[in-house]
Amino acid sequence: MLASCGAGPYNNIKADTYGPIENAVAKIGSDTKSDCDLYFCKGLKYEDNTANVYSYTVGQIVNMQTDIEAHHRGYCNVSILSTETKKIISGPLIAWPFWGMQYPYPPEESNFNITIPDLGTQCKEPGKCVIQWYWYSPPNNASYPGGNNQTYESCIDFTA
Repeated sequence: MLASCGAGPYNNIKADTYGPIENAVAKIGSDTKSDCDLYFCKGLKYEDNTANVYSYTVGQIVNMQTDIEAHHRGYCNVSILSTETKKIISGPLIAWPFWGMQYPYPPEESNFNITIPDLGTQCKEPGKCVIQWYWYSPPNNASYPGGNNQTYESCIDFTA
C-alpha cells in the first residue's frame, strides 16, 4: 500500500484502522500513484497480507464478527470481489439496508455467518479474490438519521 498510495494514506490507515476511507483520501499527496484505490479494501494490497490468506471450501459457513467504534447509520453488505476487476463476483452474501439503527449493535449485525458459494476457479489462486465487508453511512437524512457520508471497508484474502 505504501508504494502505491503514499505516506499520507498509509500512515492514516495504520494509525486509525477503524477510520473511514475518506480520512485516508484526505491525506493523498504527491507520492500517491494512479494504481492506488483507497475505495477498494482501503488501498491495501494482497502483497501486504500474504501471511493471512484463508482457505475455504464451497458451502463452508464462515463466521464474521465486526468490531465497530463509529456509531453511524447506513447500509452494509458482505460480498466476494475480484481483485483484478474490483467488481462483485458473488453477493451480496448478506446485506442490511438499514444497518446500525440501534446501539449496541444487535448480534445479527455484529456476529453473523456467510456461506462460501461455488465460485468455479475464479478464487482458486491467492490474491485473486477478497471477501469484502462494506458499510456506507450516507449523509444525514430521513432514512438514515445520524448518517455522516463515510465509507468503511474490511477485506479478507482467501482461496476457494
